[in-house]
Amino acid sequence: MTFTAAIPCAGKHQRCWVHLLRDLHARKEAHTGAAGVVAWAQAVRVVHVFQFVLIAGLSAANNLAERSIRPLVVIRKISGGSRNAEGTKTRMALASLFET
Repeated sequence: MTFTAAIPCAGKHQRCWVHLLRDLHARKEAHTGAAGVVAWAQAVRVVHVFQFVLIAGLSAANNLAERSIRPLVVIRKISGGSRNAEGTKTRMALASLFET
């Protein structure tokens, strides 16, 4: 499990708090015997210095970003564009070209 964004974006952005908490819970469940992992996950939950706290107007969720890529995901799934690496690469290149 990684905490990287699927699509890189320039500038400051906030990872969706709901997804972060869900990932932390899954990490704790997967490593119940590792006290360090559990303590780390609990410590991350109580940190309040997130980007949306520091920057006025920045949303605490990434719903807008997820809604903006949803049509691409549906098209990719219907067309079978992700059945192999070349198809995925082509679909993503075309999407990038049309969006820019």
